[in-house]
This record gives sequence, C-alpha cells and structure tokens, in this order.
Amino acid sequence: MTYLNHEGVPQSQTIGDYFREVCLFRRHQSTVPLSDRARSCMRFWMNRTNHAQYLLFYDNGKSSCRVASTAVPLSQHKWKLS
Repeated sequence: MTYLNHEGVPQSQTIGDYFREVCLFRRHQSTVPLSDRARSCMRFWMNRTNHAQYLLFYDNGKSSCRVASTAVPLSQHKWKLS
C-alpha cells in the first residue's frame, strides 16, 4: 500500500510548531481534479522552483506493508509479499 503525500504550506515565515500551526496543505497531484483553475494553481507552485517541482520533497508517497516474515523489501518504496 502506498500513502500519497500532502505537503504543508506555512502561511508565515515565523512558525513555532509546524504540526500545530500549519493548516494549509498542497494535495498530491494525482488527487487534484485537473480543471483549468487547478492546472493554473499547480503551475504557480511549479514555477517557484528551479526544477518545476509541485511538491518540494517526496512526491512518490510512502509505502507500507503488513509486518510478516515473508515481506521482503524490493526498494525503499516497494515490497514483495510471498
């Protein structure tokens, strides 16, 4: 199972506790209905970086699997369950 990332967007440069104070989030691009307005907003965020990144950090999500002796990691993002 892979959980898609959402990224917090601080609305101020003076944040004390990110987990309590940040309440605005960019949703993962695959969950955004791609209307003309949504595309325009995504371009706004992508134009703010040198590499046209929508999310600044991980955009491939976080993977998880049930803990079992048969779970074998294939990479940092994929598992094989046999």
